[in-house]
Amino acid sequence: MIGIFYKDDNANSVKAIRRFKRLLVEKKLDVIDLVETSLDAKTEKSLELIVVFGGDGTVLSAVKLALDKIPIVAINTGTVGFLTSFEQEELEPLVKAIKNKTLEFSERRLLAVKVGQESFYALNDAVIVKDYVKDNHGGCVKLNVEIDGKKVDKYLADGLILSTATGSTAYALSAGAPIITPDLEAICLAPICPHSLHSRPIVFNQKSIAIVTVDENSRDCALYVDGELVKNLQKGEQVKVLLAKKCIKICDTCENFFERLSKKISSWSNN
Repeated sequence: MIGIFYKDDNANSVKAIRRFKRLLVEKKLDVIDLVETSLDAKTEKSLELIVVFGGDGTVLSAVKLALDKIPIVAINTGTVGFLTSFEQEELEPLVKAIKNKTLEFSERRLLAVKVGQESFYALNDAVIVKDYVKDNHGGCVKLNVEIDGKKVDKYLADGLILSTATGSTAYALSAGAPIITPDLEAICLAPICPHSLHSRPIVFNQKSIAIVTVDENSRDCALYVDGELVKNLQKGEQVKVLLAKKCIKICDTCENFFERLSKKISSWSNN
């Protein structure tokens, strides 16, 4: 069974899905629309693959369904699509590859993000910024960071991004963080508009644990995981971030990461 995940407000996705379904029927492949944010046990067990139509945001939403269980292949009907492997014009070769089971997948480690007893998983990043719902005035937040129990810095900034290698081409890239090849298991800590010239992005290894504490003199903060608000943070609260054991399998048709990167960044710049 092939699951299709998309956002119905994307006209490009809706149009492409109609054609994709016709091609699947011709190949006698079963298909189901995935419109919910969770799967029942029967549906989850029957799914061999989740095909995502959209941009990177839609892929990140689909990750919650696929979490450590179901492979994902994404068709770009959005803007840039760093996480997508096919364009709308490539539906026929995609269906052929699904039928012949020739798709290749790479494993991407997820971030485990913990606040108290609550846990979240991120493919791209965890972002801590000011809680603009409670505080719509100007001003920065103050965040204390430790890695493996050792003080890194107190950041006076608009916020902090902790990203995976996969997420290094997302928000972290805009914040001046380095691009990390997806085969490298590491975490990047990137301050957003820091008020200190010495504050620079830091990359640390996959076994380390970062703890971000909202300073007692800071404004209240909010925690976003893969772009979704998951938690309001008060003064003194801590966010623990580490690489999880869980992985997501994503179809990757490009053997040359740097060629793909150049193409996508050029496309991004021209939009």
